[in-house]
Amino acid sequence: MASTSTNKRQTTVPKKIRDYLDLRPASAVCFSPGPRGEVTLQPVQKAVPTARQGLFDQLRGTLHTGQDHR
Repeated sequence: MASTSTNKRQTTVPKKIRDYLDLRPASAVCFSPGPRGEVTLQPVQKAVPTARQGLFDQLRGTLHTGQDHR
């Protein structure tokens, strides 16, 4: 499967590959060079948050300092 790069060096991942890798808009991908000149493309797996990280995310932005920010 081929894809052409633009003058900004951007390329479109073909739909068949996007579907196979379950890539959605704004999906992160990793390009890795291989030993024979090939390049692999893999989706970046999101880390599963720990219970502590989940609590931090829930509390983010909730601290009130008593200062008026007008």
